[in-house]
Formats: sequence, C-alpha cells, structure tokens
Amino acid sequence: MNGLKWITAVLALAAAQGLAARELVIGQVAPNMQDPLLPGWQLKSGIELYLDAVNKAGGVHGNTVRLAVKDRGLAVADALAKTQALIDEQKPIALIGLLGTGPMEGLVKDGVVERNAIPIIGIRTGATSLHDPVNPWLFHTRANYADEAGKIVRHLSTIGLRRIAVFHENTAYGKETLRHTLAALEKVKVKPLAIATYEVNTTDVQSAVKALSAAAPDGVIAAGQSPAVAELFKGLQQNGANRVQMITFSTVDAATVVKLMGRIEARGMGVAQVVPDPANRKTFISREFQDMAQSLRDAKFELTQGAMEGFLAAKVLVEGLRKAGPNPTPGKLKAALEGLRNYDAGGVVINFSPKSHSGSSFVNIGILATDGKLMN
Repeated sequence: MNGLKWITAVLALAAAQGLAARELVIGQVAPNMQDPLLPGWQLKSGIELYLDAVNKAGGVHGNTVRLAVKDRGLAVADALAKTQALIDEQKPIALIGLLGTGPMEGLVKDGVVERNAIPIIGIRTGATSLHDPVNPWLFHTRANYADEAGKIVRHLSTIGLRRIAVFHENTAYGKETLRHTLAALEKVKVKPLAIATYEVNTTDVQSAVKALSAAAPDGVIAAGQSPAVAELFKGLQQNGANRVQMITFSTVDAATVVKLMGRIEARGMGVAQVVPDPANRKTFISREFQDMAQSLRDAKFELTQGAMEGFLAAKVLVEGLRKAGPNPTPGKLKAALEGLRNYDAGGVVINFSPKSHSGSSFVNIGILATDGKLMN
C-alpha cells in the first residue's frame, strides 16, 4: 500500500464524520527559506509534502492543515521577534521545523515558548540543553548531539582511526558539538590533533583546510552546514588528504553535498543520519516519502535528508492532531503528543511522555558511494 492510500485509509473515517471544516495553522520560522541548499527550505519541503497528502486524503477529523512560514535572519533577537510575530499574526496551534541551537535556546530563555504555550515539534537541533530539563512545549523527533557524537567516534574507533581532527562552525551549535565530540573522544582515549572553525553562513574554510592538512589526520569530524563542509572536503582533497575519512554531523545533507561537489568528488564522505535515508526504499517512511513525492510533486523535488526530517516531524504532528480529537487546542495537542508511546513512523519509533520529550535516538552513519548514494 503506497503512502497516499495508507493515509486515506487512516483518515477516511474521521473525514466522513461530516464535521464543519476548520483550518489548523502550523507555523515555521527559519532563515534563508528561499535557498534549497539550506535546511529551512528543505524542512519546509518535507513538511508541506506530508501535509498536502493529508489534506488530499480528507484532512485530520475533516480539518485541513496549513503551514504558515516566516523568514528570519541569523541573529537570535530576530528569531525571537519573527517567531512572536508569526504567532500573533497566524494564531497557530503548533510550530514545526524551527532550527538553530542559539535561536531555540533564546526562545526558551526569553520566555517566548512558555508565554505562548504552543507545542513546537521537530526542532532541527540536537542541543542537549533543550532535552534536559524537559521543556513541556518542545517535542524532539531527532537524536541529540551527544548521541550523534558518540556514534561518530565509535564508528571511527571501530575502523581503527585514531589520528582525529575536528571542524565546527563558530556558533552555539558548533561549540556544543565540539563539547560532545571531545567528551566522546576522551572515552576512547583520543586527543584531537587539531580543531578548526569557520563562520556560519559562509564557505570561507581555507584557514581550516590549512590547519587540518598540516595536522595530517586520518579522520575528521565535521559540524557545519552543507556548503561549508563540502568546501572543506574539497580543500582537503586538493591538499593531498585523499585518504582522510570525514564524518559529519547530521546538519550536513548528503544529497546537497553531491549536488555541490559531484558524486565522484564527494565519495567517501560519511554523514550521520537522524532519519532513514530518503533515497532508498528499505523503510516504510522512505517508501512513503518517495511515493508521495512522485504523486504530488514534479521531478525537481529533491529527496534530501532535510526534507525527510520535516516529513517525519509532520507525521508526528498529524498523529498528535488525530489523537487530540476533532476540536484540537494547543493544550490538547500537547497532551496527545505526551501520550505517544512506541509510535512507529515507518522505521523511526517515537516515544514521548510527560517526563521525556526526547522522541528518538535514531542515528546511523552512511558513506557516500561513487553513485552519489549513501551506503548504510
């Protein structure tokens, strides 16, 4: 049964109840929303794909679900202002697909989250500060950065690599991934040969290429955005580090790297994945994602990990709305999400409770092959 048929079967009874149609607004605030190479746009594409399929199948209890989007700058202050503006303008029942460690920590610290009392689902950051202590309004559908760092270091250790260097962006996200990476390396008694940084929203990595090349590592752990990490990998190869094994955090999108570098040049890069690979059909959610994209989108739609992450978040949101009943409120949706136990989204199992909003610990390492696809 393909994805559209499955959704139709699940939602048909609710749609047939004949309730007055209501539009449920979901909000997303993210930077660079017009750039398909960056995560905000990719998350949006996956969220909208799933919501379009749900609406086509009759909505949730007869209600349609609409995504309202607002672009923001990179500064934390702008993220706070734009998020509050969207809430005031659109009155959403929930937010989805927000991203950035610094901005999300700012939304919590400034009281925007608590003051508005709206569930936020599928945040694109694995910052542990947002998991513990549990914030009652944040619902995570991806593993945290400590889980990712541990998986990456164990992988490098398993294949016998101990001359490790670290690359990260100069942001709250980059500093947190560095902290978890150093802790994971310490567990296997490895000290990094070099640590290099770059400034976010740039691809200026030449000083990092120089520093890492001089250290001559056999493994590099990278935390950054796809364009900058692709530039780093290319620079290391040009400097003779052809055999270095780079493993990136999940903020790097494999399909975007291949698009930027070419499949031959990108081969060998490893990518931590917090969702199943959207380009294969091994899991139900991957098949569902591909089938819906084929049915509802044109050939230009890209099967990125970012889109899959948005797609997964939208699935969890819709399941929460379904359980919240025909007349949901933010409070009812929160309670419904906290009742999700062992919800199999099609290869990723989500578990929420009032005491834990860390829904997933799924982390996999994929290596780009010569055909541009990930070997898992």
